[in-house]
Amino acid sequence: MIHVLRVSFFLFYIGRLKYISPTETSLLSSMEPLVTAWIAFLWLKEAFGSLLGCVFIITEVLFL
Repeated sequence: MIHVLRVSFFLFYIGRLKYISPTETSLLSSMEPLVTAWIAFLWLKEAFGSLLGCVFIITEVLFL
């Protein structure tokens, strides 16, 4: 199910590229894995497969 969310977010992102600046584009693309994981966890009741994987995603977003 998480793949459906990732594809949906990506299609939304591609469709909106002409309306936002390059800085906003970079921020949105870096937050995509985090948003996808949280939506899957909260809305779809998916379990986080690995705590280490979650830490990597959050760290990636914070460093950008």
